[in-house]
Amino acid sequence: MISSSHLQERHWRSEEVPTCDVENSVCSPELELIDNTQRRYNPVNLKCGVTVQLGENVLRDSPDIIDIMNHDLTSCLSVLPASVGWLVKRTHIWVNRTYAYGNIHAP
Repeated sequence: MISSSHLQERHWRSEEVPTCDVENSVCSPELELIDNTQRRYNPVNLKCGVTVQLGENVLRDSPDIIDIMNHDLTSCLSVLPASVGWLVKRTHIWVNRTYAYGNIHAP
């Protein structure tokens, strides 16, 4: 497996970025990857100032998600130093019902 420090040392071209077969601990650019690039999201601005990107059917399956996330993020912002509040508020949070990544045959 490639360590994060190794990835930082080498500058990969996007078509060369290796994929890792976790089971066999082998990296290979030939593995077929799951394509998550076509997912659709709806941006929602929470009262606390954070934007969440809700994936398809998230709101339908979890109607309280907006209130819960607003409550939890408000709690986080209340205990974090004020100097980092803007970092939290500028960071979008992506929420999916399900998510798979990696090798298409062994996600």
